[in-house]
Amino acid sequence: MSLTSTALVLSNLMAAGPSIAIVELTIDIFHAYPPSPLIPGSFAPASIARFSSSISKAAYLFSATALLQGISNLLWVPVALKYGRRKVYVLSFLLFGVTTIWASRANSFGNLLAARLVMGWFAGTAECVAPLTVADLFFLHERGTYMA
Repeated sequence: MSLTSTALVLSNLMAAGPSIAIVELTIDIFHAYPPSPLIPGSFAPASIARFSSSISKAAYLFSATALLQGISNLLWVPVALKYGRRKVYVLSFLLFGVTTIWASRANSFGNLLAARLVMGWFAGTAECVAPLTVADLFFLHERGTYMA
């Protein structure tokens, strides 16, 4: 599995994931290469502009997903409280799995960005429902250990 498919399937690789993988994603998705002394043509203004534009597009894939993860908490907490955490976990993780398949099969930037937006929406469940579950299962003095 290449770095690109791994990065696209997962919402966030790690805390520093986007900054580490963004150049490789730009090369793999947009076929835009950074300036290199080994390739003299890569210092042309058009080549540099294409690479910069592609870096910006690749950054949308991470930032849009993170934005939707945060916004989706506004929906997932009331739904989890109304219908139960288990149903929300199962539904959101099932749909998250479907969107990862969609993202891995995307053949255009717009399709990939849409998949990542929907993926962020379903990934937000873990950020808000998991602490509620930990709060239900453990005493106050144990919660910090289990949240970490």
